[in-house]
Amino acid sequence: MLTAKVNPFSSEIRYTLGMMAYHLSLARPSSVRIASQSSELVKSVIRYLCYEPSSILVETRAIQTDVAHSLGIMVGVVSDDTIVADTAMFPFSLEEGMQPAGEQTIIAACYNAISYKSLLYPLSKKETIFRQLAGLRPGYQMRPTASLYSPKFILWQALAKLVERWNSALYFQLEDRAMRQFIESGPLWRLSYIVILTGRRAS
Repeated sequence: MLTAKVNPFSSEIRYTLGMMAYHLSLARPSSVRIASQSSELVKSVIRYLCYEPSSILVETRAIQTDVAHSLGIMVGVVSDDTIVADTAMFPFSLEEGMQPAGEQTIIAACYNAISYKSLLYPLSKKETIFRQLAGLRPGYQMRPTASLYSPKFILWQALAKLVERWNSALYFQLEDRAMRQFIESGPLWRLSYIVILTGRRAS
């Protein structure tokens, strides 16, 4: 599965989950489904939700048991609950085939095949963000809200690495400028490596 390759402790995942948790707090749901088959990724999401007054649902009993053992938190299991959660979070799990189950709000993080990483990993099977959007839009009014690793970030990061050996002061200036471009909210989300999507159920 795709989530087996996701390191929940990496910087890119921590930034992504932080952005997802921010949008969840804006939605203020009473219940949240964490749609992922990765126990480690689910636990990483839950750590961002510990101050949210929402009940949490996970996909399997094995994940429920692991969460209780590792975090001391009791969560529900989707299959045990006939009530659909208010909000579903998809941390890199749409690529696995996970789908909404009628939740009013969805918050998803997706890898995007149209990005610089596609050049580094040409055999990757990640889908384009446009295909992900197309799959969700019949039932949801979707919009990209932020992205990470845009072309602007990569440009300034590459320039910083280029001068690192010869000019430390310039390196830190360029590195700082790169980090200011790390999260993109403009049109370059289309070419960014990770895209955060939010959506409301279509009426």
